[in-house]
Amino acid sequence: EPFKGLLLALFFISVGASIDFALLMENPWPILAMVGGLVLVKLVVLLILGKAFGLSSRSNAIFTFSLAQAGEFAFVLFSFAAARDVLPAYIIDPLTLVVALSMALTPLLFVINERLVLPRLRGAKALERAHDAIKEPEGKAILVGFGRFGQIVGRLLRMNGFEITVLEHDAAQVDLVRNFGHKVYYGDAARMDLLETAGIEDVDLLVLAIDDHQRMLKTIHQVKRHHPDIKILARAAGRREAAELLHAGADHIERETFDSALSMGRKALSLMGFRAYQAQRAAQLFKHHDKKSLFALSEVIEDDKKYLTVAKQHATDLEKVLKSDDQANTELDDRGWDSGS
Repeated sequence: EPFKGLLLALFFISVGASIDFALLMENPWPILAMVGGLVLVKLVVLLILGKAFGLSSRSNAIFTFSLAQAGEFAFVLFSFAAARDVLPAYIIDPLTLVVALSMALTPLLFVINERLVLPRLRGAKALERAHDAIKEPEGKAILVGFGRFGQIVGRLLRMNGFEITVLEHDAAQVDLVRNFGHKVYYGDAARMDLLETAGIEDVDLLVLAIDDHQRMLKTIHQVKRHHPDIKILARAAGRREAAELLHAGADHIERETFDSALSMGRKALSLMGFRAYQAQRAAQLFKHHDKKSLFALSEVIEDDKKYLTVAKQHATDLEKVLKSDDQANTELDDRGWDSGS
């Protein structure tokens, strides 16, 4: 294997050294046209072969774009042709350049496939399945998204006697959770007609628990425009996303990792020597101040300069509040808290 790798590297170095890049400078358009023609012809041929052998659309796209460039064996053929005077140099030189350039396009072809082709195939696959018909909307709440986040919210509501209508835009997730007995409807809540079918005009609460920030913003704008009285509870990935959702019209935001991180921070303070009450109070002050800060940031979310200024000011204010509170409670006898920490 080591010798094989060395010889292969030596082969490619020798081939690369033999490429006449001056030829590309002299005749750029004919050379680039041949490169494009080669890649295009191989794409078509491979696409037909993939379909003939029964590959799925996704697998066929990966297969096609992975092999659309010329192979390195072409260099061997050209060397053999030159050594045996089968082809003259004025033909072999541009062909060698075309093969090398097509191989150099491989990373670009992968990017095109991953960013442009595969997402469209996923979208087309989703469109193949029609949205579920919701004949009898349930309860006074609609939950959008039934992944790891939404399941906790939905199960908690149902276990406490609240009937809810659950929408999920991932068809595979719908099929999975139905196996566990959950009643979930397949559909995209960003479509107002589907929300109307789900009984949006009769509910008091809309819970957005999906992980698609742009879809949530679109949904909030639509719901608030048609049904401004409905309370919206939304999931946010981070601080800026939370501010954007509040600015869009969400009534309450829950960040994915905020409470768990705050709990760990409280525990870290305890392990570093804080009494249980001190750690708990510091966490509560942090949470309270952070919530105020979030609403302030939502008001300037469209101005990056103001957003940064407000964020810095609130961070400074929070540090002062925590320090002053710590000094005020240094003499507090809180030993009763420690037994439960």
